Amino acid sequence: PEALFTHVSGLKVVVPSNPHDAKGLLIAAIEDPDPVIFLEPKRLYNGPFDGHHERPVTPWSKHELGEVADGHYTVPLGKAVIRRPGAAVTVLAYGTMVYVAEAAAEETGIDAEIIDLRTLLPLDLETIVGSVKKTGRCVIVHEATLTSGYGAELSALVQE
Repeated sequence: PEALFTHVSGLKVVVPSNPHDAKGLLIAAIEDPDPVIFLEPKRLYNGPFDGHHERPVTPWSKHELGEVADGHYTVPLGKAVIRRPGAAVTVLAYGTMVYVAEAAAEETGIDAEIIDLRTLLPLDLETIVGSVKKTGRCVIVHEATLTSGYGAELSALVQE
């Protein structure tokens, strides 16, 4: 659905990867004067899924990003975060795929810089471009279809 919504003029599109960001992004979306589509990856409800169906998921209660602060806070729309610094390749991911990318980097020993986009529109091109210039390589990880998926849009933007 993200490919559809990211092509609607005036919409902002959010895809959190953890409970902490979900709360902050939801508050930011409510306070934003523009319409915001908030996509929740259902696979993350129980904890960060690393792509291994045969392994149990670690519950959010045992994960650092599962802690949600009391009170009011926001996560800025349009601001990505580097979840794992690295120098060999930039990996752009959002939602469930952030943890799949982290697990793949750990298992292969690749020094990957993993960027959690958090917001697909507006997109944090500054963080993306800075990382890609540093590593010289970019991999896009998403769950959407190959044809007309949001990864194609990301690829085109990185190429520019």
